[in-house]
Amino acid sequence: MADGAGDKWSTPQELAATRAEVWLPGLGRLSPGYDVVPITDDVREFLRMDGIMLPPPPPGHVLKERDPRYESPEGAEGGLSLDEFPDSPGAESGADADASSEASSLKPPPPLAEFQVEISGVFEAHGPMLVPRLSWVTPWDGAWMNGEEAQCGSVGEVLTVLKASDAVTEAMGTEVDAPPPGGALGPPNASLVLLDFDDVFARPERCFRAFVRGGHLLALSQLRATRFLPEAKALREVAVGAAESLIDAVSGRGIDIGAADAVFLNTFMVDFAVTPKGRPRLLDLHPLAPDSDLLLLEPSDLDDAQARCLAEDAATAEAAAGPDVPAFVPEVRLVESDKEATPELARRLELMPLPAELAVLMSQAAGASGGAAAAASGAQAGGAADSLEGAIRMAAAAAKAEK
Repeated sequence: MADGAGDKWSTPQELAATRAEVWLPGLGRLSPGYDVVPITDDVREFLRMDGIMLPPPPPGHVLKERDPRYESPEGAEGGLSLDEFPDSPGAESGADADASSEASSLKPPPPLAEFQVEISGVFEAHGPMLVPRLSWVTPWDGAWMNGEEAQCGSVGEVLTVLKASDAVTEAMGTEVDAPPPGGALGPPNASLVLLDFDDVFARPERCFRAFVRGGHLLALSQLRATRFLPEAKALREVAVGAAESLIDAVSGRGIDIGAADAVFLNTFMVDFAVTPKGRPRLLDLHPLAPDSDLLLLEPSDLDDAQARCLAEDAATAEAAAGPDVPAFVPEVRLVESDKEATPELARRLELMPLPAELAVLMSQAAGASGGAAAAASGAQAGGAADSLEGAIRMAAAAAKAEK
């Protein structure tokens, strides 16, 4: 273990090493299966465009039923597309017409035929479920368009989750003025990485994020931070043991970033699942930075945990006389009840303008009352995007208050 006294945030070298396209090959068998699809200029343009309008499928491409663009055979159920909503009247009026008019004014997306074919090939090789990832971005904030899950089962779902993610949009708009750390790697966010989704990750009560500073495991948080998962309580102790085992394995492998020496991770975050046998299954790695998503934790929680951990190390090293320093045990932070659960709508502080009916559906999905949903629709009818944003937040707050 490293000293850890000054390792509050990841170093530039660790930042380079936690790029998905770098750590995946760098960690060998620890890594999940994956494949890489280049992001071309037309894909970058698509991800920066307003709205969530998907391109048509390539000629001859058969859509899966999970694809949002799928249309069921005549007379069959299913086939809901992004511009269709349940319980909508056949004729458009009021807010419906406004939303439709707004959608029709959006620039159509580029066809992205080659990009879609490449993603489809990854599904054929690795499927049935994949998790999309850019250099430092896993689009969890876009999962609200996919049942609050980042794993995808079709090309259309991959495009939807990427398009709905503010983090992806921001990453696509970032200009690289200088070579990134480990400049031999090339510019970040130039590739889409698609990770195998193991069945164990479909059990949210088994999924955690571990926070590591200076080689020390400081704390864990449940990964699905918006949900009450009562089964997770029984996994607290085994999750700590699994995290420590995984962190030792990750920290012990040097990652090639194109510099003279390999990088050994010392300060980082790791997402993993606990298998039924109590073993860790690696899902994702992230740098630990001031703007990192700490989920259920605050920066002060990590500072306090680090201070206690270092105090125990110092007492052990010096074998000091006097009162014993309590053994440091990493906290596992969970949502402890339904009342503590925070709807994803309330958790996302940056919301893009959305059609009124979609806002209503989102608020209903979060458990909002009919009145709150109507408020969201009425706000959009007023025509102000920021009013809709506020209405969605109020709907989410109402949903939380009802629990």
